[in-house]
Amino acid sequence: HHIFLTKTGVYLLVFNMVDLLKICDEKDLNPYLSFWLQSIRLHAPNAPIFLVGTRLNMIDSEADIGRINGYILKFTSLAGSQIVENTENNLSFFPVDNRSSDGVALLRSVLENVIRKDKSVIEPISIRWMLLLDKISAERGS
Repeated sequence: HHIFLTKTGVYLLVFNMVDLLKICDEKDLNPYLSFWLQSIRLHAPNAPIFLVGTRLNMIDSEADIGRINGYILKFTSLAGSQIVENTENNLSFFPVDNRSSDGVALLRSVLENVIRKDKSVIEPISIRWMLLLDKISAERGS
């Protein structure tokens, strides 16, 4: 739900590539992807967005990956520079295989690098806040 979007998040927008391939030739944007890209841009205008396509094992060819990438390029302007590019594969998204985990190591590596560079990760946290979190955790455990 968009109420949980924060300006310091890193977002993974996951979609089924098989379903997206069926509509690649349409002119209209996918309402699911469009909604979430606009929501993230509104609530977290500087947060990085990873587009992750699942079911790579069900995609037949590199040409189909190219068609999906071309379709995605039509609406990445909704998020502008927030989209984290898959430079290793020259794509605007990260294709992954749910069964064999193909593509997951690359996604994880790029995700970790983006998080390490995020200034909000290294911001100091008030000791009072840490004590409150410890108290909440202790009460949950009892």
